[in-house]
Amino acid sequence: MRRRKFSEKCRILALYFRSYSFDSVIRSNVAKLLCTYDYSVMIECILYRMTYDRDYIVKLEAIDSLCIARQTRSLQRIESLTKEKDCLLRAYAYMSLIDVVENRNIESEKRYYIEWVEKKIWREKSFKVRFMVMSELYINGQNDYWKEIVRMIDHQIKKGLSDFWLITNVLEDLVDANNRVEVLEILQRIKSQISISSQKERIEELEKIM
Repeated sequence: MRRRKFSEKCRILALYFRSYSFDSVIRSNVAKLLCTYDYSVMIECILYRMTYDRDYIVKLEAIDSLCIARQTRSLQRIESLTKEKDCLLRAYAYMSLIDVVENRNIESEKRYYIEWVEKKIWREKSFKVRFMVMSELYINGQNDYWKEIVRMIDHQIKKGLSDFWLITNVLEDLVDANNRVEVLEILQRIKSQISISSQKERIEELEKIM
């Protein structure tokens, strides 16, 4: 056990040094990998710093991985990132914020931030942000969002499914015993509107695993 912990600390230290690499691909991989280790303050501090990275992908990965955070300054940083102009940065910030308040498990704080996110998300204009964040809320037990998620998907089907890959990837995460039949029905509605072979293959892949 001691050896395993020492080995893990060495790997995290190596990732710390690589997080300063001039190569943005290396930095983005570091941000992605760090949240796969057991939580430590050092990991959180590295990811916190990386949310200020000037490279878009590195910043996006760091915001996503900072979902493991427990410190107040990380919570405040993620909250500020929900104001980003880019819709994906905002979406990932909202989703990480939901996870962080769960990690901290302070009931009054959790209640405040979940209500805050819900108010913000209903005013959100971006489909991507609304869809991703409402899906995250559903995964975290807010079952009332399921009807709105289905409504948004049906609206996208009518509009031509420009966000096909986002919708199908999220549906794979959303499916559970309660909604499995309805998800399969949604996949059928999507299937009837697409003609690109790669998209059809994706639907067939999802149907097999559900």
